[in-house]
Amino acid sequence: MIDAHCHLQDDRLAPNHIKEALEAGIGHFVVNGTTESDWIRV
Repeated sequence: MIDAHCHLQDDRLAPNHIKEALEAGIGHFVVNGTTESDWIRV
């Protein structure tokens, strides 16, 4: 399964979001709506 609406560039959400997604069976993430300054975090 792929999560195509996630906010991994947001430090407030990323750690918990990744953990919950992996536990739910998400195997891949598509991080759209980022800016170049966000790329290093995602």
